[in-house]
Amino acid sequence: MSLGVDGNLADLVRAKYTTAKASGAVVFAETELAIVRLSGVAFQVRYAPGLAKKPLGYDLKASKSSAPKPDPFDNPPEELLVARVPGGSPTHTLVLNKFPIIDNHFILATIENKLQTSFLEEVDLELTYNCLKAWAESESPGGKPKLFAFFNSGRHSGASQPHRHVQFIPSEDMTSGETDQWPLLVDAIVFGPHATDTGELSFFRTHRDLPFKHFGTRLPPNATPMMLRQLYMNLYDQCESAVKEYAELNPGKVVPEETEDGSLPISYNLAMTTTSMVMCPRISEGLAFKREDGDEIAYAALNGTTLGGTVLSKDEWLFKTLQQAENVEDLLGEIGIPTLSRQQSLGTR
Repeated sequence: MSLGVDGNLADLVRAKYTTAKASGAVVFAETELAIVRLSGVAFQVRYAPGLAKKPLGYDLKASKSSAPKPDPFDNPPEELLVARVPGGSPTHTLVLNKFPIIDNHFILATIENKLQTSFLEEVDLELTYNCLKAWAESESPGGKPKLFAFFNSGRHSGASQPHRHVQFIPSEDMTSGETDQWPLLVDAIVFGPHATDTGELSFFRTHRDLPFKHFGTRLPPNATPMMLRQLYMNLYDQCESAVKEYAELNPGKVVPEETEDGSLPISYNLAMTTTSMVMCPRISEGLAFKREDGDEIAYAALNGTTLGGTVLSKDEWLFKTLQQAENVEDLLGEIGIPTLSRQQSLGTR
């Protein structure tokens, strides 16, 4: 199944974005950027004070009696709509992110309002993969373009909308100025020099220097929808098993998900490129940074962009704090299941 869009995907997105940004339909938040280097991996720390004024999205922790928030993916406005895909019998829309901090951030959303917290279906993964491939086939003056896809599912994942959607950011627009493209963490997990096979099965790849458990796999060239779904399910099964094992060994440390509506029992982030798929289970949305007297100063919350190597702050104090590698490592170690090396390091503090 091709996307069936009229023209080159990258050209369509960039043209729509340029027009929407100029008209005010897209509200771009300027960011200040710092690069923090942990052992074996670099992270972008972005400071976006303008996002502090952004209207709040869906609160996954809100009471079910709360009045529903507007659904941005239900019949999206023409000024944000890139295309309906696939051509002929569309099941999804491609729509611009109204409040981006990185240029040309766009979204693949189901036309039917499906749950963000249920399994992705073959068609979701197929269209995601086709967007990634279509972008890579376009031309760019800075070299071969690359798209980063991420998906947030569950109350601890950093998800902001209950309507199922996958998000995309071009790596060439994430650049720090050091390179034409930002080296995506998802690819480093699978192909980088610090990538290793997990102890469970050599099928999975992991980055030995990350403090949270995660599972990655290579994507074969021209992966079929069935292959994509099987790889996705393999990764999910590993994540669910890891959460259950950690919860059994650490009673009270994992807050159960609500599954009455058909939601999955764990939170997770998924990241994809044309060559890699990585998933990490989540047990916390972030970390509260506190003074010595215990008062909270700022809260850092992370979503799937973590697997792209990016951390966001809306607070200036937090931005400065996260420029220290040990604070980024503490944050990363809090959001998911700590690795054995992370648990051992905490035991020596």
